[in-house]
Amino acid sequence: MHLFCSSVSTVSYLDHPHDDDFFMKPAVQYENTYQLEPSKRFPVAAIKQMLSEVLSSYLRDETYDPEFCRQMTKTISDVCMISLLSI
Repeated sequence: MHLFCSSVSTVSYLDHPHDDDFFMKPAVQYENTYQLEPSKRFPVAAIKQMLSEVLSSYLRDETYDPEFCRQMTKTISDVCMISLLSI
């Protein structure tokens, strides 16, 4: 047993669908809405300096220890991320 749903589509036109006025209108020129260049330059020098300061301050007199390195990596990455967000 097949159930068929019947639908009726009605279209009403205020004007004739093939109005000649529609084709006589000049083409509209739109400006580009996409951005080709960044709005501000990436601050490479400031970031290099910040990373250098953070790494030297945290790792100045440290020696290698696997447990210490595991924790310090997380700490340094968090500090760098917070510093980067402030730039």
